[in-house]
Amino acid sequence: MAKMDMRWQRTERNLMAAFGEALAARPIDKISVTALAKAADINKATFYLHYRDVYDLAGAYARREADEVANGMDYLEAFFSDPAFFMRRFVDDFDLLRSRTDPLAANDLVPIFIDHLTARMDERLREAFSFEDDGRGEILLTFVIGGFFATMARYIDSDKQKAAEVGGHLLTAMKAYGPLPLDAR
Repeated sequence: MAKMDMRWQRTERNLMAAFGEALAARPIDKISVTALAKAADINKATFYLHYRDVYDLAGAYARREADEVANGMDYLEAFFSDPAFFMRRFVDDFDLLRSRTDPLAANDLVPIFIDHLTARMDERLREAFSFEDDGRGEILLTFVIGGFFATMARYIDSDKQKAAEVGGHLLTAMKAYGPLPLDAR
């Protein structure tokens, strides 16, 4: 059984790597299962054991990229405790984030990526802090995290320092608003 798991994981890694390379080189509608299977050193039948089609793999790839970004945010806990620091780090990481999402954007996969990244950030924040939540907390976190991405996308090339400063002030103000972790107030 363990050997099967290792083979499954190796195939997943190979498929993700092959898909990432293919997505960087051409649009998703020009990527074939045959080419992916060859690049991943598997046969087509093995591909179909893992995914229904290339679009199913594309969604999994976008979610995996989001997981990697969320797991790499070692400063996420500062979201509540030191919003200004969080925003500075988030802005610094945004260029890297954008380089990872460019192939996703060209293939309409950013909504999957952002949705999953938002969910993962929310999950990690909820694990790190206790909430006294009357239902507003989840809405607020989704709004704030989604707002970060929209703000950075709009201002990253013109004035990202100002965007970080304003974002830090907004997070600080939101701590006074309501359903944020009590430990962070």
